[in-house]
Amino acid sequence: EGQQYAYAMSWPRVVTSGANNEIIHVFAAAQYSIDANTSSNAQFYCRSTDGGQTWDVNWSPLFNDDEHIDVYSADDYAVSANGDAVVVAYSGSLSHHVVIYKSEDNGQTWERRIVWENPYYGLDWEDEASVYTDTMYGPAHVSVALDQNAVAHVALSSYMYTHDAVGTTYTVWRGLSSDGIAYWNSESETPIQAVNDNPHDALRLWFPLEGEYIGHVIDDSVRFCGW
Repeated sequence: EGQQYAYAMSWPRVVTSGANNEIIHVFAAAQYSIDANTSSNAQFYCRSTDGGQTWDVNWSPLFNDDEHIDVYSADDYAVSANGDAVVVAYSGSLSHHVVIYKSEDNGQTWERRIVWENPYYGLDWEDEASVYTDTMYGPAHVSVALDQNAVAHVALSSYMYTHDAVGTTYTVWRGLSSDGIAYWNSESETPIQAVNDNPHDALRLWFPLEGEYIGHVIDDSVRFCGW
């Protein structure tokens, strides 16, 4: 009701919060076909305080930053709840940040944090300024868990990609040279940082060694939790 298009929500993630888990939170995506060649993706948030009898249906917290339409897509999000705290993590966009939105009042208000900062944030992929051939280590899938102190723990898998021509296509590599699980939590003061100050390498786990070998980042066990 009152939305721009006739979106139909799907791909839900559901959690409950409150003293008795009486508040239901549903995060979902929706796609609307504008014409035969164009579709629009949107993110929604639905909340019920009466066991699902009635619902408040709104744009997701991304609305606060105007990123609720045509930024993240289906299955680009994960959710968690603990007590009165709720968190949703958004990933999967190659032109935007990995972010979380956390609420400590059962979804009434939200705080945004950046987990991984995209150096090409918000650029139009049809703009030549968005073209790069140096390998970027970017986000793939994300998961999140809230502990009893309302700290959000985020695990983020990464892969290598380049955007070497204007347009929405890109090249991606998966395998030993890129596989890894990055870690971040909401007590961190900054997004995940690159060990060499190159923003392309913030999610990079493997670096060249002498000869023809590669090895994972040494003395960086906090930033990565798996390889």
